[in-house]
Amino acid sequence: MADPNPPSITATAQSPSMILLEIVGEESDTYFDVQFVTKPLTEVQEADWLMLAESLPAEDGVAFYLVKELAPDTSYSFRARVRNILG
Repeated sequence: MADPNPPSITATAQSPSMILLEIVGEESDTYFDVQFVTKPLTEVQEADWLMLAESLPAEDGVAFYLVKELAPDTSYSFRARVRNILG
């Protein structure tokens, strides 16, 4: 079942090969799973999403993750899902 209030993600370029993701969820969210794809979202199947960070800790519902070694001339899409204490 889809999260009715999925976390938002803001990506800020740090260099041509690095971006900083800011993931913002509910204040009570303590962990996020962050995934990515490199194909157009209109072509993405659920199995195409790759795990980038599992159980990324959050403080007051906010987490940061530095994505390194991005390939040149490649578009990336990111999503985050809340992970609670039970998984």
